[in-house]
Amino acid sequence: MSHDAVPPPARADHGGSAPNTHRELVADIARRAHGALRVPVRAGLGSPVQGLRSIAGSRADADLVLRTLADRQGDPGPCQVATIDEVWASATLCALARILATHDVLPREIGPAVRAHDLKHGTTYAPTLLAYLDANGDVVAASHRLSVHPNTIRYRLSRAEEIFGFDFAEPDERLVLWLRLRLGEQLNW
Repeated sequence: MSHDAVPPPARADHGGSAPNTHRELVADIARRAHGALRVPVRAGLGSPVQGLRSIAGSRADADLVLRTLADRQGDPGPCQVATIDEVWASATLCALARILATHDVLPREIGPAVRAHDLKHGTTYAPTLLAYLDANGDVVAASHRLSVHPNTIRYRLSRAEEIFGFDFAEPDERLVLWLRLRLGEQLNW
């Protein structure tokens, strides 16, 4: 949720659902804290739980929401509040980045290798591959994102397969390549 879309403070309307009421309460507290302290405030809400035995999972969700908010690109704004349900996709990528960063068994070469090649040779394979994968394999959309001709994208994709040895026809390879390139900055790769 963007910083300028924080809902208004909770009203005395008792017809709303509990999760929305909690979110509104936390958003109000965050706004007031920011107003009083004049420092950026982030608040993450985990999943609702029925009892104290489940609270650790909710706390882990809230921590993941905070990491997700911290990792967002661009101006974060003075007050950010989100629930795990609001940032589930970004939170999933954040959790995957932590797994990838801590498991030495998983090969790490492909993302860093593409970036290293770009630095050494002045090429732009990493942004091209990422634009192509972000566009779900749509060459024209990727070319618009990068402001190049579609044939330039096709050529770079073909050369990237030759240079780096991956196969865009393999869904698993596309997914892992996308994750490596997408999460590379978070992982310092």
